[in-house]
Amino acid sequence: LFGKTIHTSVTRLEKFQACPFAHFLAYGLKLKQRPEYTVSAPEVGTFFHDSLEALIAGLQKEGQTLSDLSDEALTDKVAEVVREQLNRSQNNIFLSTAWYKSLYGNLSRIIKRSALVLAEHERRGRFRPYAVEIGFGTEEPGSLPPLVLSLSDEQRVNLHGRIDRIDIAQTD
Repeated sequence: LFGKTIHTSVTRLEKFQACPFAHFLAYGLKLKQRPEYTVSAPEVGTFFHDSLEALIAGLQKEGQTLSDLSDEALTDKVAEVVREQLNRSQNNIFLSTAWYKSLYGNLSRIIKRSALVLAEHERRGRFRPYAVEIGFGTEEPGSLPPLVLSLSDEQRVNLHGRIDRIDIAQTD
């Protein structure tokens, strides 16, 4: 199981001496503790971000903007998008306990309210979403060029990343 030559450390020998069975599980079978899935601030942010991105991208495919929809139609669209996000594998945790279901309900209400506020901003102004999740300085199709920062005559930095949303306004 461990080969003819055993490569080990003091820590590993101490583990064997303390409990040979635990040593066998860790180093022989290479078992690892199952990760415990929780919802923390980054997951909440990702769920929120992905939901709004999917909402705007879906409307753009239909040739619409948030302000084109009535509040009722927008609320229905948000509910549909949030359900789709919930069904994604990483978000199934929101169905695992009553506490997470409650958190999901709160997030759904926040996303709905955010969409309604963004729609009202569109109705009152000229800016409209042009694109969401646009890469810059990457090799992907449709990517914008990198932001180039010159440090000296010989040194420069090519900055790459993603832009969450680009809004445009057409004026005279």
